[in-house]
Amino acid sequence: MPPARCSRGPARSAVRAAHGQAHRDLRSVPRPRVRDLGARITDSFLDVAATGQVQAMESPLPAKLVDLVAKRADRCMRLVEA
Repeated sequence: MPPARCSRGPARSAVRAAHGQAHRDLRSVPRPRVRDLGARITDSFLDVAATGQVQAMESPLPAKLVDLVAKRADRCMRLVEA
């Protein structure tokens, strides 16, 4: 089932306001810090996904999460370099 979306009313306005604030906050983060985090985050998620506790769950979700994080980190890095 897809995640719920706020399509109308005050909830949507609150979501847009929060997104705008987050975007403004990210612009104040120094680019070297963003590059450092982007370079390390995928490996960090891979390390956690490889732990015995996660492997014992026998779930496809950790691998999917690692893939998603890697894609988002790559996108973030490309935006920072632009």
